Amino acid sequence: MVGGREANRDVCDANHKVVSGSSESVRCGTAFDVTRKEGGAESSVADVNNVYTFFGQASDFYQKYVNVDLTELIGADYSDGTGKALRGTVRICVDGECPFANAFWDGEQMAFGEGVTTDDITGHELTHGVTQHTSGLSGGQADSINEGLSDVFGKFIGITSNDPNDTGDNRWLLGAGSSLGAIRNMKDPRSSLSPQPDRVNGPGWETNNPDEHINDGVVNKADYLITDGDTFNGQTVRGLGLDKSVQIWWGVENTLTQSATFKDVGDALNSSCAALAKAGTAGITTDDCTQVGNAVKATQLDQDPK
Repeated sequence: MVGGREANRDVCDANHKVVSGSSESVRCGTAFDVTRKEGGAESSVADVNNVYTFFGQASDFYQKYVNVDLTELIGADYSDGTGKALRGTVRICVDGECPFANAFWDGEQMAFGEGVTTDDITGHELTHGVTQHTSGLSGGQADSINEGLSDVFGKFIGITSNDPNDTGDNRWLLGAGSSLGAIRNMKDPRSSLSPQPDRVNGPGWETNNPDEHINDGVVNKADYLITDGDTFNGQTVRGLGLDKSVQIWWGVENTLTQSATFKDVGDALNSSCAALAKAGTAGITTDDCTQVGNAVKATQLDQDPK
């Protein structure tokens, strides 16, 4: 049992087998035997145990903070006898790349290369599943917003789990501790491995959105400002702390529609905070919403993207 509810976790080990791009080729429970199932003994493979632990921490986070049963929402049942479960296959290889230096949500379950099983990366990919079943963000700017929300909640999961790769100097670095190293800096997106914009229409902004991982730096910067506070782009933001920030971003996740734009994110941040303040949720106040508005202005989420 994880966090008071029944969690169901299945983790498989591909042991460096080359898989195709199809979901069927990585399925944990059919394409590969389950290496560690819920309540099972530890594996000799570190990545298996890491993913098992991180699935549990993500489940705890979503249950505790937003009352969502992650297994029920995004779990898969492959009729292999283990029921609906959060499933992940580790140490996959793809043609021409072994070890595979990435991880992804395939619409049904998780797949990982070797050494990329950090808490925030796992939370990021699982949140793609959450988004799939909530706002359904897809296409154009929505793809980048989807990536941004996965960064936001992946980092929240790592921070609330007190994972060492998400504390101290690593607090806003995504992927610290992985074989890739820190790939994105949510506090300072311009210093990410691939520099990202920190405001809509600002330096590094990609009008044609050729890579959905670039413009998501704007969402990341907004999260940092709302949570921790800072002075940026002529605006001073008093940080609201993690508990309030989680609630506001969860409201955004459930407000946006499939084809949302970055301006819609700014509108959703303001409307989410206003609704929470009216309800008195998490102690959120109207002044907190002023701070959220300042963060929206700082990141230019109040502008129409060019």
